[in-house]
Amino acid sequence: MSIIKVGGQAVPEQRRGIFIRQQDVPDFCKVTIRSNFSEEGYGYSRHSESSGQLILKGAFYGLVRQLPEEEKPRNFLYDDIEALSDDDEPVPPIPFDSVPLTPTERLQAEELIQAYGDEGVEIEGTDMKFTWKLAVGKGWGQGIARPWDLLFITRDADKTRDYPLCTYDDCYSYSGTLAEEEFPKCLSHLGENVGFAVLEFVKREVSLKGVGYALVSFKYEDEDTKVRHLERTFAHQGRISRPPGTEAKENREFFVSQSEAEIRLSILQTASLFEMFFDTDFKCTTASVSFVVGQERQLLEELSKRGIQLKVISICREKSQNQRNPFPFGRKAMEDDTIKSLIDKTHAALYIRTDHQVLYGGQTVSDNPNSHAAKNIHDTVAQYEKIYGKTTCIPLSSVPRKDLLKMEAHLHVSLLIAYLLRLKNPFHPKFAKFHPYCLNKMTMTKHFDNESWGLIRQFMIFEFGVEIALVVTPTKYLPSL
Repeated sequence: MSIIKVGGQAVPEQRRGIFIRQQDVPDFCKVTIRSNFSEEGYGYSRHSESSGQLILKGAFYGLVRQLPEEEKPRNFLYDDIEALSDDDEPVPPIPFDSVPLTPTERLQAEELIQAYGDEGVEIEGTDMKFTWKLAVGKGWGQGIARPWDLLFITRDADKTRDYPLCTYDDCYSYSGTLAEEEFPKCLSHLGENVGFAVLEFVKREVSLKGVGYALVSFKYEDEDTKVRHLERTFAHQGRISRPPGTEAKENREFFVSQSEAEIRLSILQTASLFEMFFDTDFKCTTASVSFVVGQERQLLEELSKRGIQLKVISICREKSQNQRNPFPFGRKAMEDDTIKSLIDKTHAALYIRTDHQVLYGGQTVSDNPNSHAAKNIHDTVAQYEKIYGKTTCIPLSSVPRKDLLKMEAHLHVSLLIAYLLRLKNPFHPKFAKFHPYCLNKMTMTKHFDNESWGLIRQFMIFEFGVEIALVVTPTKYLPSL
């Protein structure tokens, strides 16, 4: 895409690249990663069990304990109402599996399963059954000798293998358990320590190089088991989003803090996104890229390692000259436009929400600009407004619905760049003197192609009056080795 060059002014040295802000990082800059783990480990909570584990636990307890009978509902129309006291309160029954099995009860349950042999004990309502496998030597169909008996879960849907149950106290998971262990442990009980690792994956296709990243949380006992348990967790944990390609094991990075790991992941992802815009032979294969906000120095260093510099090459303060280029994200909203006027059967709206601290780019197919639900803990704007007060909604443009998510993604990156370069807020005169942070947390890489960088540059000229470029890092900016 050709862009009309603006008659720009010389750019001061200190304003030519990513600006390192000296103040403390605001709370709203916290990196957001799409993950399913807590500080206690990947997919693991000390206080909760998955629905699958609860089913297995209930079935195992039911082998030796009386299952609770369903209470017959009272019919207040025909029952003796006078026999009921006003003080009567329905008391929920105590779950029969709330008290762990005693060693004797557990042994009785295992002996019952053993008695059924290979037939196993079916688990009602599932395709699973408990089976007891006797010790077996190495031989046909048994690649590794197992010199001990084990309790397994057998599934009709997967007849090629059985799953040993975790032997940790009162745990009924088989996630990542190994039969070659005498006392198998699931991924949640591989150790008391919680570790985090950022992994890099590389895929090459002719001249195209794809790079993506994954974040893994795992449990381990000590330094000797750290790598082994990481690899075991990654191999068995289906909820981890794995980029295509082969892991570059030499680039693994380990962390003891989840927040440090998430920040590092966001730095790598954001840098890869810019590298994709810089080099058409490079592709960021991470599906969801988390923006790094509040870590300008670290991002600058990562881009420098890759030989890339984001910079302003000219500035023009004449709005009429900046807007000689067509607006790149649909039909630009006029002064009298509202969100409602930008929407019809085939078009939706892009908008900006802003105050003196932040810029946020969003999209809507609804004519309600205040659609951010305060009760939604995952809504970035709603959670921000609960602490810092209401933001101002500014209609930005009308976009064909088929292009809406793509244009929104380009808007997200544009606002991220404006924050990194510490540009002033051009969207509302009340906030024109401020240099806002980007409140958007992430974007999806599937919405970008070889035309994307041209669209982003065009938007930066149109709205911010700056011409930007990704250039080769000069030698003086390269970090010392």
